[in-house]
Amino acid sequence: MVTSRAEAIEFTSSYAPQCLIIHVKDPETYVDYIDNTGAVYLGPWSPPGVVDYAVRALLPTNGWTRTFTKWMKRGYKPVGANVTTMAEMDGLHAHKKVVTMRIDDLNV
Repeated sequence: MVTSRAEAIEFTSSYAPQCLIIHVKDPETYVDYIDNTGAVYLGPWSPPGVVDYAVRALLPTNGWTRTFTKWMKRGYKPVGANVTTMAEMDGLHAHKKVVTMRIDDLNV
């Protein structure tokens, strides 16, 4: 765990993750500070499973972050069933689960 925004950004830049999920209030405020990351998923409605199947994001190379994605709740209804079906066919059960959980939240 980190204790500050600056510490989180410093760690992320040194670790250089392929995928980074920023699940905080106002995740857009981090965008200008993120580098050395393949893809950045902003907010609670942007898990990699949705982006991987619905958008087909291509990860950048050469140490530059180029893919920022933020999904909204309304984006799940049109693509949710297709995303879960494709994830199941690919054996990516965690991708299916995170999308299914969000769809279930919408149906409550």
